[in-house]
Amino acid sequence: MREQRPWAARRSLILGLLLMGLPAACQYNALEGSIDSELGLDFTGLQLRKQDDYLLIEYLRESQRGTEKVCKVVVQTRHLELPASGAFDLDGQRFLDHFELQRSTFVGDTFPAIDRGNLHFEAIEFRHAGYARGSFEVFFVNTRRLKGWFDGTIKEI
Repeated sequence: MREQRPWAARRSLILGLLLMGLPAACQYNALEGSIDSELGLDFTGLQLRKQDDYLLIEYLRESQRGTEKVCKVVVQTRHLELPASGAFDLDGQRFLDHFELQRSTFVGDTFPAIDRGNLHFEAIEFRHAGYARGSFEVFFVNTRRLKGWFDGTIKEI
């Protein structure tokens, strides 16, 4: 007769619970979308910076040649009335007026024009040593799409 091991059942339960939470934890600081077929989205680090009224979210790739900006999100915060802390959404015409997407690589490729999109902050403290966590989704005029997640501390420059 097979001996029962109560710890084995507990171990399986704990492992299952950890794996269920893994996708949510791994989604932060990520880029994905159909634009990846035209422009590589692989990056090695994320940098959040505050420059005057601008929030810069930079997905960086380090290589032997130097640092490339795979994706740089520029959010013009003037007239947005960001909360001192908490959630904030940007969509519609306000998204188009305050959101810019840039790319600086050694190949010289660029993002196509933006058709529409949205930006969601789960939490933001727009100040030096503040914090930003959220996501954005961009639809380009060529029907391609880009989605990104970010989570980190803001440094002022």
